[in-house]
Amino acid sequence: MTRTVDVGDGRLAYVESGEGSPVVWLHGSGPGATGMSNFGANLPAFADHRNLVVDLPGWGGSPRPDTDEPLIHHAAERVRRALRPSASNGPT
Repeated sequence: MTRTVDVGDGRLAYVESGEGSPVVWLHGSGPGATGMSNFGANLPAFADHRNLVVDLPGWGGSPRPDTDEPLIHHAAERVRRALRPSASNGPT
């Protein structure tokens, strides 16, 4: 099930599965890229980890931001915010 986390100026979509030490899955920026389309088939092999499969801003379930900043730079900051301990309703 896809969830979202507040990253201050928007929301970041992610799928969480498994238990254990965390693995954060970040997809590329090609057309139609999403976390689950890129990595969903790999998750069974990582069931002993806490998997956080992220949809970067503008892809999948994460809305496209209103920014002139290159999306990859924008995405990096939003993922950092999502992973901070104080992130509301999301990964820590």
